[in-house]
Amino acid sequence: MGKKKRKADPENLTLADHERELAAKEKRLRKDSPKLVAPLCQLYNLYDAQGKHPQAEAMVRKVIPIQLKGFGENHVEIAKSLQALAAQLSKQRKFAEAEAELRRAIKILEIVHGVENHIEMESFLEGLCQALVEQHRGKEVLPLGLRLLAIQQQEYGPDDVRVAVTMRKLGLIQYRLLDAKESERLFLGALAIRDKLNDPAEDAQFQLADLLQDVGNHYCSAKRYDVAEGYFQRAHQIWQGLSGKGIADANFALSIFHSGSRCEERGQVEEAEKRYRQAIALSGSVLHSEITPIGTYWNILGDLLEKQGRYQEALAAYEQALAIMEKTYGKNDPRLARTLRNLFIALERLGLKDRAAERAEQALAALDKAQNQDPNDIVLYVTNFARACLGLRKFRKAEELTRRGLAIREKSYGPNHHETGAGCFDLGCLFYQEQRWSDAGPHFQRALTIWEATLEPQHPRIAAALDYLGQIRMHADEFDQAEPLLLRALAIREKVLGRDHKDTTVSLNNLSATYVQQGRMEQAEPLLLRSIATAEKSPTTNLGDLAAAYSNLGALYHGQQNYEQAERMSRRSLEINERAYGPDSPELLQSLWNLAAALRAMDRVSEAQPFEEWNRRIEAEQLTSRVM
Repeated sequence: MGKKKRKADPENLTLADHERELAAKEKRLRKDSPKLVAPLCQLYNLYDAQGKHPQAEAMVRKVIPIQLKGFGENHVEIAKSLQALAAQLSKQRKFAEAEAELRRAIKILEIVHGVENHIEMESFLEGLCQALVEQHRGKEVLPLGLRLLAIQQQEYGPDDVRVAVTMRKLGLIQYRLLDAKESERLFLGALAIRDKLNDPAEDAQFQLADLLQDVGNHYCSAKRYDVAEGYFQRAHQIWQGLSGKGIADANFALSIFHSGSRCEERGQVEEAEKRYRQAIALSGSVLHSEITPIGTYWNILGDLLEKQGRYQEALAAYEQALAIMEKTYGKNDPRLARTLRNLFIALERLGLKDRAAERAEQALAALDKAQNQDPNDIVLYVTNFARACLGLRKFRKAEELTRRGLAIREKSYGPNHHETGAGCFDLGCLFYQEQRWSDAGPHFQRALTIWEATLEPQHPRIAAALDYLGQIRMHADEFDQAEPLLLRALAIREKVLGRDHKDTTVSLNNLSATYVQQGRMEQAEPLLLRSIATAEKSPTTNLGDLAAAYSNLGALYHGQQNYEQAERMSRRSLEINERAYGPDSPELLQSLWNLAAALRAMDRVSEAQPFEEWNRRIEAEQLTSRVM
């Protein structure tokens, strides 16, 4: 007799071995044979472990019909297989399909158990919530999340760590939906559980620190900085206590960085810079770049320096960010988008146009690479580089990109989502900068309509849309319509942002301009003087806004026939604009026109002519750029 052939040890079989085994069985057996379930499940697990999710999906799709024949439609095993199918769909970012399978599975469990809140539904509800979150449908998550929370509280008790995890997730959703009261309740509820459990395990401490950061961010958004600081300090102490453990060091650096952000929000610029540099120094020895994004730290430091007019130092910071990110991701990776835009702006402001153009070209190459990325991420890159093209006065390209960004938002979020409103607002801003008032108006109006329906009534975005609509009415000499829009924008900004915020000074400038054009000088002058006084003392003032205030004050004095003061204000406006934007920017046009008019009014024609020629040259360049 011949020797018996030994069977291979299943643990030593390769993926190819399992595929051959399944193929052989499929030839011998019917497609609905129960004997196929085991090899199909083995291959499912192997494919999933190797990240081959389409193949894993195919395996579970073969299992389900076999189970349906054996168990019938309403069986727990069918629900579990649908859950496995949803998992593979989610890993392929097919979230709408995953949602449908999970809803089908949950209905089966409701029939099987006869109740809505059985413990077996826990993981199914978690998966469904995640699928909806990925589709940016936060409002639909909330009732499901609360149902999940009720199941966990009933099964594990109100103080279980799983209850805390779910409460935190729901708090984050409410935070994104701008429901401050409910997000606070959920965050603090989760924190109370964590504090009561007082788990010293390292993983629990990590989760506690993350939760404390969330609570601090919530209070920062509400401008309750003193309250927020206590939570940030607790998180900071946890990271500090875990230092020397890689990710803990990274989070320690991140907590220092966030403390710098809070200093910047409060106007404590020197302290903010100090903390940003401290976070950068600490991050230099941390290998977890996905946790400690040192390139991002350099970018934010550059932003802070740029706001202070320290453009050369800002440029150096952005170049550091770019060098790090290029080394990490490669030269044309979409994640370089923000850094490239920052470099473009800094170089242009320093008058280094050739280098600025080089960076703009690299930026567009990065944008092309982004086409295979998540569509929701592409919006950021499209918007950034549309602005870069706008800075180069390539209006056609900027419009093409901005429209693309709006289309992506409409497809991803729907026509009435607040992010779609942001896309409309961006397109309105583009047309506004081109002085295409009639084109800009409908987009600002659509943004306002969407935001009034989806955001809180006093949200700063609503103020921004109102402000631009007021300016458009002003350009059309419709002052009776412009004034209430601008007054409403100013009221929101004063209440929400504060009297000394830079956006509040913008509203003051625009409202005063309306009064000047109507000859209401007594109402305009105190607004302008307040705006200038606030802007001059703030280290983070936008120079363009300050220049606009001086320009409006010059126009006011011109209207009062106080031409010497008009000249002085107009020269100051021109000086600031030239320093901020360079000598060839359209931002200089109003200052040049006002200065020339003041000089002519004093019969100083020969002095006015060079400024008029300068004005004509910029207008000619602007006209040429519109056809690019």
